[in-house]
Amino acid sequence: MDLHEQQQFDFLLQTAVERLALRLTEQCRGAEPALERLGPSEDEPAEPVLQFVDALFADFLLDNAAGACFILQGMASAPVPLPRQEEPATVEQHLVALAKAALARLLHRKVRERLAQMSMYQGIG
Repeated sequence: MDLHEQQQFDFLLQTAVERLALRLTEQCRGAEPALERLGPSEDEPAEPVLQFVDALFADFLLDNAAGACFILQGMASAPVPLPRQEEPATVEQHLVALAKAALARLLHRKVRERLAQMSMYQGIG
């Protein structure tokens, strides 16, 4: 991945983390309840994360082979997740499902970290 593409991927990831953390904090009225909503598992993305990733792919026009490859290139060293989609009919659908699953796992972990930071700051104030 070229440096400018890595920068775009990093910006997309940071934007997604901030948006999802903010959305969950507002919906749950606080960072701690938002963390609870994500569930105890750090490896298995919660339903709000999966829904957010679906919307993110649609909003950022990533729900195609080129978009999926962009995400997968940005996460080339990550472990291979199992996609939610059981039987993709085409290679493009398989790539998109794999990219969504990989991004959902990473986003779930990063949002948990962000919410934990936010709850610490809320506890101080």
